Amino acid sequence: MAQRARKRATDTQKYAFDVGKSAVGAVWDLRNVLWESARLDAWPTVFHSLYDKLSTGAIDDREYLNEQVIRLAASLPNDSHARNLMSSTFVKTLWQELPHPPTSYLGDKYKYRDPDGRNNNFMYPDLGAAGSYYARSVVPKHVRTVGLPDPGDVYETLLRRNGPAREHPAQISSFLFYFGTIVIHDLFVTDHEGPEGTLKNSSYVDLGPLYGHNKEQQKRVRTGCDGKLKDDTFSEWRLLTQPPGVCALLIAFNRFHNYVVEELARINEGGRFTLQTHYVPDKSKSAEDQAKDEKHFLKEAHKKRDNDLFQTGRLITCGLYASIVLGDYVRTILNLNDNKLKPDSDWTLDPRMHGPNDGTPRGVGNQVSAEFNFVYRWHATISNKDEQWMNTFMKEVFPEGQVDDDPHKFYQHVEAWRCKNAKEEEPEKWTFNGMTREHGQTGKFRDDELVALLTNATRTCAGAFGARNTPAALKVIEVLGIEQGRRWGLASLNEFRNFFGLKQFSSFEEINPDPGVAQALKALYGHPDNVELYPGLMCEEAKKVCSPGSGLCPGFTISEAILADAVALVRGDRFLTIDFGPEGLTSFGFQQLAADKEVAGGGQLYKLLMRAFPGWYRPNSIYALYPFTTPQKTLKVFGEIGMPNGIELLDRDPELLPDPLPGAVQQFNDPWDRLFAGLPSSKISSGMAWPNDEQISRFYEGITRDLICEKALQLQDNKCQIDIVQDIGNIAHTVFAARCFAIPIHYPEDTRTVEKLHEELAHAFEYVYLDLEASKSYKKRILAHKAKDDLQGKIQEVIKTAHYFRSNRHKCDPFPEPGFGRELVARLAERKNVNDAIREIIPAAAAAAVAQSQAWAQMMHFHLSANDNHWDKIAMHARPKGDFEELKRCVLEGLFLSTQFYVYLNRKKEKKDLKKKKDVDGNKDMNGSNNTPSSNAGHGIELENMYNWAQEKYLPHCSADVLKLRNLYIWAEERYLPQGLNPYVLATAGAAMLGTVARECRNIRRAKGPQGEIMLKPAGGDRVVYLSEDLGRWNNLQDHQRVFFDRNSFNC
Repeated sequence: MAQRARKRATDTQKYAFDVGKSAVGAVWDLRNVLWESARLDAWPTVFHSLYDKLSTGAIDDREYLNEQVIRLAASLPNDSHARNLMSSTFVKTLWQELPHPPTSYLGDKYKYRDPDGRNNNFMYPDLGAAGSYYARSVVPKHVRTVGLPDPGDVYETLLRRNGPAREHPAQISSFLFYFGTIVIHDLFVTDHEGPEGTLKNSSYVDLGPLYGHNKEQQKRVRTGCDGKLKDDTFSEWRLLTQPPGVCALLIAFNRFHNYVVEELARINEGGRFTLQTHYVPDKSKSAEDQAKDEKHFLKEAHKKRDNDLFQTGRLITCGLYASIVLGDYVRTILNLNDNKLKPDSDWTLDPRMHGPNDGTPRGVGNQVSAEFNFVYRWHATISNKDEQWMNTFMKEVFPEGQVDDDPHKFYQHVEAWRCKNAKEEEPEKWTFNGMTREHGQTGKFRDDELVALLTNATRTCAGAFGARNTPAALKVIEVLGIEQGRRWGLASLNEFRNFFGLKQFSSFEEINPDPGVAQALKALYGHPDNVELYPGLMCEEAKKVCSPGSGLCPGFTISEAILADAVALVRGDRFLTIDFGPEGLTSFGFQQLAADKEVAGGGQLYKLLMRAFPGWYRPNSIYALYPFTTPQKTLKVFGEIGMPNGIELLDRDPELLPDPLPGAVQQFNDPWDRLFAGLPSSKISSGMAWPNDEQISRFYEGITRDLICEKALQLQDNKCQIDIVQDIGNIAHTVFAARCFAIPIHYPEDTRTVEKLHEELAHAFEYVYLDLEASKSYKKRILAHKAKDDLQGKIQEVIKTAHYFRSNRHKCDPFPEPGFGRELVARLAERKNVNDAIREIIPAAAAAAVAQSQAWAQMMHFHLSANDNHWDKIAMHARPKGDFEELKRCVLEGLFLSTQFYVYLNRKKEKKDLKKKKDVDGNKDMNGSNNTPSSNAGHGIELENMYNWAQEKYLPHCSADVLKLRNLYIWAEERYLPQGLNPYVLATAGAAMLGTVARECRNIRRAKGPQGEIMLKPAGGDRVVYLSEDLGRWNNLQDHQRVFFDRNSFNC
């Protein structure tokens, strides 16, 4: 005993000594760290880096944090514990900066989705692939205390609908469940002929019902040319057994895909879809063998181009599909549109988000589970209208009139119907709902019939979740489902709830408080632990409506499961997370999928409908923006919380407009009534004088010269670059408008205020004159009204002080003669009330700033694309003693010729009888010849060739009088006066700028490569749209044109 006591005392002393030694060592380590940090002056760097990390999530490496860590570690003693800790932390930090293993690879094998879903996860390539087995989420452990009831009795007592359907409490429309049907048939295609529990589909949201679940199915719906799908076809024949609106919606995705691949080919970003036709012959082979090899080479080249277009289009279309799931589907499920707590909230559940220090995995793959096959059987939501359609369809499948409960006989009847009506080998011949395909090459269905199906789906209220609301016609389906769950050995309802961390039911009244349902459950199962998963999910008490929070109102267990599944499906998909970007989707595709919180709350279903059925949906149509709830419910919600963005929603049947989207010019006597609703119209030129030629010329020469000096970037020696649209045209004309109407800007001190003013005027101008596309119109209206309100506030402030400045003219007024700036504003305010003055100033300013800057851009395109002799002529007249009138003529002539090209181009586009042919590289032109200004088939038209072609094709047919200066002014009045732009101001300003550029920018030429190229396409009438500089979208206004020029001196 004594010996053990002495040992314990010794151990205690040793422990105390070690603790003391460690404490002393820690103190010395801390002392060394503090001392060396102070000596090396490392504390400011550490504190700044810590602040940056906490505030922005990123470290400014210009603070030399890594170097300070290295210096500090290298200055500490060799036996320092702090140094070892610092080193290990440093290594850990550097290790975590890179993914291990890599999460993204190069190469076509991993660039595109496999038809069967393989290779979504690099480490487990078969995870989620078609042909794999269902996963099991919950392993059953419960031993049932009673035998299972007959499936038919379960259906009759717990599920069967007696009489009309109970309507959905949140007034969700059948449209939502049509979309849900596509999702369900995308994720759950059980292989009844293969091994038990296997899937025919992949476990990803990859639009398998459209594209097919394997390579063979995919091949059947592809044209094999230009990446397109066969018109109005889809791969999943089972959707023909669903209400016809489901097929109509899937056809919309087909049309969106074909629209996308057309745009991809037209833009051809980085030449990635260029047909490779350069064949290098093997000279050791005979001429015959070389010809065969070349033919094979060209065939493979066409095949690759088709596949690249198809696969990229599929990625974009699947991206839109997933965006609709999150932005429209889940948003409605959570009732986020009915947000009375904060109506302007833009919160949504987006599993793709990637926050700082986010440890939640992304892109790791997915495998659907057997339990979720039953979670998504939402037969109770079938509406009364769809139940009637289903009864008719069942009579067609079972002509004897008796639906057989025997599974084998049931599948025999279904297979017989499929062989007669839906041959898998010919999806382009499938029809539904008695509709017929158009004869000819397209084989499309009529737009009006498809739109009508979707409109009726929005109008129809779906059924409610819960017990005893499943149509009687589905008895055999429900019985087969119950039997399938038993064969698969699924967990019980309580076990499934326990898996999600939910409270298990201890009584039948907790499952459903309805006495009849609870009594039936007790009679069938005896104890809540015995309740099967599928019947339990379907008859569980449904949630009540919660605004926001609960809109779908399913059973409580389903509600938890579907949110978890939505996150898993999207966040686990590599193509929707890690590889979701402009590199894989192209800039155009990526921006097509960008959500805008101000339009439909961030939903994107309107993009699908307006692209698939152009001209049918108004920009504010309730059937396009909010189709997942009935119109009555949508209008009631926004009537209580306020119309989104103050824009009235239109509850009118979609109908085809005579013009795809007629501009305001055709709709109103004064187009600006669109923006100034409620204010009386006034001609913007009435009583308003513009500065004279001398004033205009002096102003534009000066500001153009100043902008060239300020904005030109020196590339090398005397070579410079400038953007003649952004850096010269937009700024010069906006400053002119601001000075004329005393709109406050800070130029030249801060050009950002000028750029903002130009942007606001451009938004107003676009909405009034260039509202050409329905899918963008709603956003244009928002931006235009915001711009108008901001400008209105600025001009009101100017009017308040205008009278003072009229008698005390500002020394910096660019137009010293009376009549402009605040004096002009004061004169307008005297003649009109404040609102009328604003109603006159904003259109005039927009015409001066936007219409003139666009005219400048078009005119410069013409002259930069014309031959050298033409520019030499301009340079000659730009000299101090040159002919200014001839410069005006050059301006108007350039505008005239470019406009004639637009008209000619659109007339050609509208002619149906023009024959098209393919040349050897597979590219098509407008006439079937190689004389068009487009160098590639289906690509945007490059302005390098455009104006030369216009001169060659148009000028020979012009009379000598057409291009006289007087006649050019008459033409300019007809074209530009409706926009409020005085053609004499336009010609004088353009000539002054053109002459200054010719003098200051020697040897001016377009920048090489994409920076100097401008691409456009027809947009109706004499309108065109321009491809943005980032290649991501088509704009009504040209936004760039970079040029190179030589300059001997940079002293401005």
